[in-house]
Amino acid sequence: MNHHDFKTNILPIKNRLFRFALRMVGQSAEAEDVVQEVFIKLWNNRQHMDAVTNIEAWCITATRNLSIDKLRSKHQRLQPMRAGFDLLDHSATPYEAAAGQDVFEQVRRLMNQLPPMHRDIMQPPKGMVVDHIDHNTLNNRWCNLRLVTPEQNYANAGPRGGPTEY
Repeated sequence: MNHHDFKTNILPIKNRLFRFALRMVGQSAEAEDVVQEVFIKLWNNRQHMDAVTNIEAWCITATRNLSIDKLRSKHQRLQPMRAGFDLLDHSATPYEAAAGQDVFEQVRRLMNQLPPMHRDIMQPPKGMVVDHIDHNTLNNRWCNLRLVTPEQNYANAGPRGGPTEY
């Protein structure tokens, strides 16, 4: 393969290779890098390319393999650091803190507008749990729920591990 063969046979498929790489890696700059690496690999091995019967298929396969390699290396680079090496400050900015406080206040106001039983079910008083009267945890109608102590809930649970009615 010479310079003329490369320009007439390989360069016309660069857009197809780019679109294929872009679908795989998801970012334009990385897809361009992949296609460039394929072309470099092809040019460096041009003496052996006469044995390849379908150069376009070879380029697509090389693009796929290099895209997968790029995704794997990106995944390895993005692995979290071990404990003790966290150098980032995860504290909220003043804007984020204010926005979070506004949301918290809005939820608290809405919770206070609920009827007492609904409010207690959403946030049971300390030392209390929500119990299903008919033992059916899928039946969450308010008439099937009550507040009890954990001991009462355990006593109301009924037989454990026995045969079911199904």
